[in-house]
Amino acid sequence: MTSQTATISDHKEDLDVIPRKQSFSFTAALGGQNIIFGIQLSFLMYAFTDILGLLPAAVGTLVLVARLWDGFNDPLMGILADRTNTRWGKFRPWLLFVPVPLAIVTTLCFYNPGFSYTGTLIYAYVIYILWGMLYTLTDIPIWALSTVMTRSSSARTKMVSIARSFSTMGILVPTILIPVLAEKFSPEDPSQGYFYSVAIFAVLSVPLITLAFFGVKERLVVKRPKIRLSDTVNVFRSNRPLQLVFLTMLCSSLTAAPVSAVIYFATYNLGDAKQMGIISLISMLGMIIGMAFTPMMIKRIQKKGVIIATSILRVALLSLYFYLGYDDLITVYVMTFVLATLNSPFLVLQPIMVGDSVDYAEWKTGIRSEGVAFSCMTFANKVITALGAFAVGLILSMTHYVAGTSQTQEAMDGIFLAMTVLPAISCVLMLIPIKFYSLTDEKLAEISKELEVRNEK
Repeated sequence: MTSQTATISDHKEDLDVIPRKQSFSFTAALGGQNIIFGIQLSFLMYAFTDILGLLPAAVGTLVLVARLWDGFNDPLMGILADRTNTRWGKFRPWLLFVPVPLAIVTTLCFYNPGFSYTGTLIYAYVIYILWGMLYTLTDIPIWALSTVMTRSSSARTKMVSIARSFSTMGILVPTILIPVLAEKFSPEDPSQGYFYSVAIFAVLSVPLITLAFFGVKERLVVKRPKIRLSDTVNVFRSNRPLQLVFLTMLCSSLTAAPVSAVIYFATYNLGDAKQMGIISLISMLGMIIGMAFTPMMIKRIQKKGVIIATSILRVALLSLYFYLGYDDLITVYVMTFVLATLNSPFLVLQPIMVGDSVDYAEWKTGIRSEGVAFSCMTFANKVITALGAFAVGLILSMTHYVAGTSQTQEAMDGIFLAMTVLPAISCVLMLIPIKFYSLTDEKLAEISKELEVRNEK
């Protein structure tokens, strides 16, 4: 293994506290990036089936193939980020130059080119794979920034918790407003309305994301030789905490099914597409509350305990939701709120635990590879959304969903299954790998102190 040394660009005592301006800039940038992610998460399946006219099973396969490509592509982009060395830093330059093309490609996902079915399917493959590559070029750097802003795990936890809470609005605001704006722009042709609505939010995301370039400073500078692919493979092999976080995230894949299914659920099961906005608003409130309480939960039962406790509670509530049904709107609203509250701690913990694994890998191997570690997280997040969308597409196909018409009871039952049973299955699966996670806060404190001693030497 090649060795590395770290230098600190600020005074040592300042590393324990992240300056407010930098924390604000990180939060705003994450919010801008979540606008893009939220558009893809909430509307891509609908755009490809109801706007481009593709079959649900074909869309599910498309998303799955794109994610298989990411299995090769994301680690390479992580290595590219780790090898970046400019006067602006390692990660910030990507957040200056990539947001504009990302916004353009996001908008083109909602453009119907008017080709034949085969031509449209090819167009969808090209544009979505390109979107995934561009998104990765912002996702890896923005999360890797959190590890070079401070060495302190507790400071990182506090910042990421706050950033996740506020940036949730980046996902949910467009989720609420895009259907409303689409109807205003083009009542007779929703496809045009969605195109214009998405374009507005994509443009808004650009200045927000670039705040990570202008307002954040890379304070922990690691002087390293060029990282080889073999080094990154060895780092991952020896990084058991990262492996277990990665597996836990993969097991959570079906928890993303309701995000792809909610637009169908609101339109057909509840009979009013505008209900999606209400459900999204309730989800946003629940997630903000859950994220706000996450640091306190971590102090009491640590990160592993939070994931286990919330997963068990979610299984119980999802089972109850499936039993009660969706005839009563109050039940739908209450379940949406509570489930969103319980889901949000895991969203906060993902980047925190991956950041902890970066410190662990540096301590164990002598190599600090933020880009590769966070490429594992971004890849897992893409797999989560892909498998969630694939599962929804498969259920819609099996239950004979037909776009733009009244649905049969069989199709509506399938949609509700995606909202309840599928995420419950994932919550059970998550309990298996997380059980073996053993990187405690006490161990992290010891690692941090030892790394400081090494760097001083």
